[in-house]
Formats: sequence, C-alpha cells, structure tokens
Amino acid sequence: MVFENLSKLGRVTDEERGYVKGVLYVVLITALVALTALTIANFALGWQGTGVITGVTSIVCAALLWLTWKGHLAAPRLLLPLVAVTVAVYLVRRGEGLRDEAMLLFPLAIVMSGLLLGPGGLGAATALSLTAIAIQAVGEMNGTIVTPFSSRTVVQTLISQEVLLLVIAVLLYTGIWHLTTGLARARANERQLVESNRELAHIQSSLEQRNAQLREVVRRYDAYMTAVGHGDLTARLALEEHKVGVDDPLTALGHRLNATTGSLQGMIVEIRDAATALSAASTEILATTTQQASAASEQSAAISQTTTTVEEVRTIAEQVSA
Repeated sequence: MVFENLSKLGRVTDEERGYVKGVLYVVLITALVALTALTIANFALGWQGTGVITGVTSIVCAALLWLTWKGHLAAPRLLLPLVAVTVAVYLVRRGEGLRDEAMLLFPLAIVMSGLLLGPGGLGAATALSLTAIAIQAVGEMNGTIVTPFSSRTVVQTLISQEVLLLVIAVLLYTGIWHLTTGLARARANERQLVESNRELAHIQSSLEQRNAQLREVVRRYDAYMTAVGHGDLTARLALEEHKVGVDDPLTALGHRLNATTGSLQGMIVEIRDAATALSAASTEILATTTQQASAASEQSAAISQTTTTVEEVRTIAEQVSA
C-alpha cells in the first residue's frame, strides 16, 4: 500500500511534465552549486565528515539532474525531498542538534515536496520531518543523543520546533493548494482553448473547402453561360448533387438553368420546323402564281390576236362596201 501511494506520488502526467522538470532543474542546479561550494569549504576547514556528506549529496544531486535531463522525472521527484530530509537528520545529529543550522533543511524539504509532489507529498514530508525532530529531541532529553547543546533541550524546545514546522507546513499547504487549483483551472482553460482551436481549424477547413467548391461552381456556370451565349443550346451544367446535396441553392439554380436552356432549345426547334413549313408553302404559292401569270399572258395574247382579226375583217368589209 505504501509503495502504491509512493508510485502515485511519483507519477508525472503529460500536463505536469514541463512544470516538474522546470522545478527540478532550478532546485537541483542550485543545490549542486551550493553543495559543491560547501564540500570544498568543509575539506578546506578540515571538517572531513561533513565534507564527505556534502560531497556524496552533490553526487546524488548530479545523478538526479542527469535523470531529469534524460526525462526520467519520477525518481528525482521522489528522491530529492527524501535526500534533503536524510541529510538534515544526519547533519543535525552530527552537529549542534536542534540548534544546528541544518534544521533549515526540514522546511526546505517540505517546500520541495509541496512543489514537486503536491499536497500529498507536502503532508508526507511534514510527517517525516516532525518524526525526525521528535526523535532528535527525545534523544537529547534522555541523553542517548549527545550534542553541545543537548543539556538545554527541554519539552518546550520540542514543542516550539514542532509548532514552527507545522505553521510553515500549513502556510505552504495553503499556498500550494491555491497554486494547484490555479494550475488546474489554467489547464482546463488550456484544454478548452485547444478544443476551440481544433473546432475553429475544422470550421476554417470546411470554409476553405466550400470556397474552393464555390469557385469551381462559378467557373462551370461561367463556361456554361458563355456556351449558351454563343448559341450552343445543347450545353448543360454538370451538377454534383452527391457533394453538396439536392437542397443546395446553386444546385437548384443549375437545375432551373438547364430547364430554361432545354425550353429555349425546344422553342428554337419548333420555330425552325415552322420556318421550314412556311418556306415550303411559300414555294408552292410562288409556283401557282407563276402558272397563273403564264396563263394570263397566254390569254392576253389570244385577245390581242382576236382583236387584230376583227380589225382585219372590219377593214375588208369597208373595202367591199365601197
């Protein structure tokens, strides 16, 4: 059960990866520089034991920094606060006890746990630090742990240290709770923004596709009207109902234009047939008129000849009577 809870604390989601990696880089680089300086100073001052501890801690921080750089964040996330508490316990035990400057590492471990592991990690680091301080205080009071100031350690010292650490933990918990709540809201807003951008991209793609379709439709309509304008009444619009649907206004317009062109073509055929029939009738009328004119001419010639004959007879009659 404990390992399962630790596994949950160490698990890094994709949303947390950037934040956790940034915190680890800042903390580990700062700790590595500080511990390296302390190691050099301790060896220079002849404090071999403390120098070894700070040196080993520097190596551990360097290893955790390498893991962070490689993207393996679970181990550094869990081990860094634990290393801080362990080093604090050792330095307090080897140093001046509850009055040693290493006591500041306990709040630091709580801060790192809160930043890296959230409220759960903060609670675990607080409980571990309180336990370590209580063990140190009890040991100093009953004499099992001897430090330069162990004789001054009383119950009030333990209570003051525990209360101070609890106050720090509560303040940090409140701040981290607000921070995690704000981050959760920011992530929710980011997800909504991503979803909105995805929908907008889909709408933009649909609009661009529709715009391309409209351009193609206008091009085909223009070519069709040009052909009809040049007298090609056999031209028809190719309508793509399977792409835009039968209820599309441009499709309905195309159907009406095709029907209008078909009607015009039918009217032209009827006019042409009527003109052909009229031409044939005109030819027949012209032939009849020509025949009638020829008969009239022949009749006029006969009348002229009859008139001439009558004149001749009248002349002969007048000569006989004389």
